[in-house]
Amino acid sequence: MRRIKYFPEVMEIEAYVYTAGPIGTRWLEALRAGRLTAAYCPKCGRLFMPPKMYCPYDFEEVKELREVEPVGVVETYTVVER
Repeated sequence: MRRIKYFPEVMEIEAYVYTAGPIGTRWLEALRAGRLTAAYCPKCGRLFMPPKMYCPYDFEEVKELREVEPVGVVETYTVVER
């Protein structure tokens, strides 16, 4: 029989501070400046928003942001409540 694990105290992970990383930081700075950008994969040409450090399709490192039109289709979203 498997027991359910729970943590009544603060979990250790809450003690760490995470950054957005180099490409994520540039993306957030552009967003704050009013520009909508997406990470561009040089190998397959796909755009990712929010940006990813590596393309999930061909594992190419993503280093470039490209400005995109402020019009698009939302395919999925997540709502987080605290």
